Amino acid sequence: MDATPLEALPEDETEDVADVPATAEIAPASAKHSRLPGTKVGRAIARIAARWVGLKSLRQVSRRVPDDCSGLVRLAYERGGLDPMGVDGLHGDNAVTTMWRRAFRLKALKRSGPRPGDLIFFRDTWDRNGDGQRNDGLTHVATVEKVDRDGTVTFIHRSGQGVNRMRMNLHHRHQRTLAGRTINDYLRRPDGTGGPRLTGELFAGYASVNAFARQTPRQARHGTQSR
Repeated sequence: MDATPLEALPEDETEDVADVPATAEIAPASAKHSRLPGTKVGRAIARIAARWVGLKSLRQVSRRVPDDCSGLVRLAYERGGLDPMGVDGLHGDNAVTTMWRRAFRLKALKRSGPRPGDLIFFRDTWDRNGDGQRNDGLTHVATVEKVDRDGTVTFIHRSGQGVNRMRMNLHHRHQRTLAGRTINDYLRRPDGTGGPRLTGELFAGYASVNAFARQTPRQARHGTQSR
């Protein structure tokens, strides 16, 4: 099952995730990227993820999680005392979609205002179902490290080349460079379709680290929302 597109979420985010259509396009880009101060836990998670930049494999850190983008997020969050997964996954979901559903239920999803430690979701970063179409739903997740004054977000992720940094700027989501500086990296390999490849083009939404931090250990284990 595809993940819930961000633009399909109701404003109060009270609709059940399973009832929201999964066929809408990538979330509209927002230019509201002020440099918001990070929280203590968010900055800690960003620092944890930054320690692993340059590693070719997460197996150098842990064999308990998958050696992929979701595994990096899980390791960074869990070492920061948070649970990004819960027990909200549905049959057929990938780990990225499970995190999205958990963020939805925690009212953590947002279109703008990224802070260190927040999650970034992307869709259609690769042809997951092998049908040659751009219909793969959520396929990638990363952690915000910092946000520059011009709105360029630096995030840390596990890619095919290992753990590394990439950039994204939703002010100029279709541009790779601006004034000689990279503001959107290529996140999808060329596939002959001419479809979107840049980080800003494949952006689906953010999830606030603060919402995960508000969970008590018991709520985190049971995937329930704090009240």
